[in-house]
Amino acid sequence: MFLWYVVGRCKEKIDKILSNRTHLTSNLNLTFRTSTDEVLDIVCAQLRYEDRNPDDPRLLPNAGEMATNFFPQFLEWWHGMRLQCSGQVNVNKYRSVALLIPGLVDTFKVTKLSDAQWGWVGRFIAGARDTAEKLEIDFPESKGRWTGSRGQRRQLDAYGEVAAAIKTK
Repeated sequence: MFLWYVVGRCKEKIDKILSNRTHLTSNLNLTFRTSTDEVLDIVCAQLRYEDRNPDDPRLLPNAGEMATNFFPQFLEWWHGMRLQCSGQVNVNKYRSVALLIPGLVDTFKVTKLSDAQWGWVGRFIAGARDTAEKLEIDFPESKGRWTGSRGQRRQLDAYGEVAAAIKTK
């Protein structure tokens, strides 16, 4: 779940990694065939590559940065969701929760939401497409693909749009 959060927070940098086929095959020994599941493998391989090659510029956060900057924010929002939306936040919704948190972090900064806003967060987690429609957000269904107008990468942007719409409620 935390890795999905990192993907959501680092999506632009991950775009650079995914678009560099030479780096993928030469340095990571992987190929990207546009599957969403491949992205997690590539991110893990990139983290390992960056740790083993400290003279190369980092694209992704190192362990210290994850521990001090990424995990505390993730934990704060996860805790807030568990308190405020406990009926909707369950193990089956791990990816939705993890990918919504970066949008919430960017939009709200801290977990001080109104009861109405927490209600929208809970409704979104329980039924993303229906709630996104009520918020007038085009929320694509990725169907296991990362790329394309309906892919997971486009969906990452839609999570941010959902968070921004919830802020207005």
